[in-house]
Parts: sequence; structure tokens; C-alpha cells
Amino acid sequence: MIKAIIAGAVGILAALAGMTIGHDLIFADTAAEKGEHAEALTRVTTELTGVPVIIGNQVQGYVVLRISSVIDAAKLPSTDVTAEPFLVDAAFRTTFGFAEHGIARIRSSDVEKLTNEIKQIANTQMGTDVVKQVNLEQFNFVNKAEIRGNMLTPE
Repeated sequence: MIKAIIAGAVGILAALAGMTIGHDLIFADTAAEKGEHAEALTRVTTELTGVPVIIGNQVQGYVVLRISSVIDAAKLPSTDVTAEPFLVDAAFRTTFGFAEHGIARIRSSDVEKLTNEIKQIANTQMGTDVVKQVNLEQFNFVNKAEIRGNMLTPE
């Protein structure tokens, strides 16, 4: 009785494995025919970027940010092109425009809007859907007075 149950379980597992392998073989060929490619997802982290906050024609401080993104490296135009400059530029532009509306009133929904806009701008600049996800690793406001107070004076 136990041998029959084990033999039945082995038969079911063999049938499922055959279906899975057959499914993968069938759909792998159709994906290649359509010109689709396998994603080469990699994580890219930018350097710290300082964005001035200008209110009333005066610098009030700086937003210091670092973003981490998931990109599809296979969609980059060439191997010489990296996504980091596009991500930094998109982050700078988005944060600079966002800072006009008041850094003090940032809500969690604003962070999602900010990251989505960075992703959209970077993808537009690269001409393809390279950036899959954008995360803010660091997002700090530093007042102008704090920066001036930390300057080193020559002796």
C-alpha cells in the first residue's frame, strides 16, 4: 500500500516536471521571436547630491540626497553608457523643482511622487525603460547657517 502511494507521488511529480520543462521550452522560443530579452537587473547607487533650496532669491539651505535604483542593464544603449549620470540629473531636477513648494511640508505621499518623477525623467532622457525602481537612501535638509558654521578656516 505504501509502495503504491510512493509510486503515485513520484509519477505526479514527474508529470509536473515534464509540464514545467515543456512550458519553458515553448515560451522561451516565442519570447526570442518577439525580440524580447532577458532582464539584467542591477542595483545602482548614486553619490551624494546637493540641491540648493532657493526661496525669495536666497539660498535657504541644501537638500542632500542619495538614490538607489534598480535598472535593466540590458536595455542600456551601449556598454559605454552608465545610468548614474542620468539618475543624478533626474534627481537634481526633480528635487530642485520640488523644493520650491516647501521642504518643510514633505509627506510620505510626496516621497513616492518624487521617486516616480525621478524614474520617469531618467527613462525619458535615456530613451528607453531602463530604470525599474527608485529608492531614496538619504534625503536630508541642511540649513545654510549649519553649512557656513562647519567651514574650515585656514590657520
